[in-house]
Amino acid sequence: YENTKKLSDINAKDYVALVYVGGHGPCFDLAQDKTNIQLAEEFWKQGKILSAICHGPAALVNVKDENGKSIFFGRKATSFSNQEEEQVKLTDAIPFLVETRIKQLGANYEKNDKPWG
Repeated sequence: YENTKKLSDINAKDYVALVYVGGHGPCFDLAQDKTNIQLAEEFWKQGKILSAICHGPAALVNVKDENGKSIFFGRKATSFSNQEEEQVKLTDAIPFLVETRIKQLGANYEKNDKPWG
């Protein structure tokens, strides 16, 4: 932890991609964190890669493009699915379901026909 940088100390020009890993955490903090949103928007404006795994897309639900639209709007996206959330019995333990939210934001949501696939 000694070398971990704070989000506020990261400059998008110093990196080629921003990757959000899985776990429920982003649903609780990064989704609403202004520093995170600003950083992701800077990556987006610079045409850099934004990537998210599992629950990671939750960190991007409030990120907007240059026209003020969600970066999910009209784009392919996937995440931990609602069905998977139901299977782990955590639908009521998190502030929002990632699949539902990114669909609401206009994403072309894609997933395997079977959970965990």
